[in-house]
Amino acid sequence: QLIKIRDVCNISIEEKRASKEIGSSLEADLNIQLNEKYKEIVADMDLSELCIVSKTVINFDNQSDILVETKKLLEINAQFVGRLEKTHVKDTLNVKFLK
Repeated sequence: QLIKIRDVCNISIEEKRASKEIGSSLEADLNIQLNEKYKEIVADMDLSELCIVSKTVINFDNQSDILVETKKLLEINAQFVGRLEKTHVKDTLNVKFLK
C-alpha cells in the first residue's frame, strides 16, 4: 500500500516537473488526501522521506482513496530526514546530501 501511495505522489510530482513548475522533487510540497483505511499504514511513516520531498501534509477521509496536490515549496526544508544541509551563497540556495 505504501508503494501505491508513493506512486500516486510521484505522478503528481512528475506532472509539476514536466510543466517546469518545480525542478527537483525536493521543491515539492505535497498535500495528500488518504482514505481512513491508510491511517494505520502511514501512522509511523514519514511520507516526506518515502516520496523524497521536503514537505507533506496528510489528511484523512472516507470519500477518496488517494489524492495528491503538488505545489512548489517556497523554501527547501534543510532538515529533510536529517541528511541535508543548506547554505546561502550569493542569494542561491544550495542543497547537498550529507553522508
